[in-house]
Amino acid sequence: MRLRSAHASGWALFVATAHRDERGWLAETLHTDVLRAHAGPVAIAQQNLSRSRRGVLRGLHYQLGPPQGKLVQVIEGRVFDVIVDLRRASPEFGASFAFELCADEPQMLWIPPGFAHGFLAREDSLVLHGLTQPWSPLHERAIRWNSPGLTIDWPLAGMQPILSARDRDAPTFGEAEPFEPDADATSGPDGDTGVSEAAAEVATTARGARRAADRGTARGDAAASVRSERDTAERRVHDDRRTPAKGRTPR
Repeated sequence: MRLRSAHASGWALFVATAHRDERGWLAETLHTDVLRAHAGPVAIAQQNLSRSRRGVLRGLHYQLGPPQGKLVQVIEGRVFDVIVDLRRASPEFGASFAFELCADEPQMLWIPPGFAHGFLAREDSLVLHGLTQPWSPLHERAIRWNSPGLTIDWPLAGMQPILSARDRDAPTFGEAEPFEPDADATSGPDGDTGVSEAAAEVATTARGARRAADRGTARGDAAASVRSERDTAERRVHDDRRTPAKGRTPR
């Protein structure tokens, strides 16, 4: 498993080398250290396997509350895979990214928390989803696949996609709930909102993505950024010492 391409928004495409002989082939499709080098300290908590016949369109799905990072791989067939950045604070908010994934060339698409995901089965297909958070019915959401404002060029060639009732009647992008940076999450069945864990996962993934995407940029720019952050921190410390905040509890 090795990184093929990555984007500053956080997604990454990994490939696996297939070792072939007269028996068939073997490929390494998950190496946690390789994934974490890009995505941060993530772990796969649940796996889902879906079978779709040609023409089925699933999505666009996402989960609020405890948001899910996803590692998607096509085990059989071929799909047109789409993700949409739903993080309100992201520079790529509302942007869509499309990928052709097929079983003949083992590829693993990492989708960070804060994205909606869907795909069109271009052949009868089997798709494996590795999730960083278990499915939560209370927090699951969907966006209509053909929402105005989303520039997704689905390769339908004039045919109508096969949709579930839920996906057909999903709200449009403009009506959907995005990931708000400071919004309160709805409590789950056990009363735990999962806000801190969810926020930490989104922030950790974003930091890891930025580090991966910024590799190879000019060292002078990186040094300037570090100096700027250091100077800002020093000014804050100086100000805190000079003017204590009201109501602050000493640590």
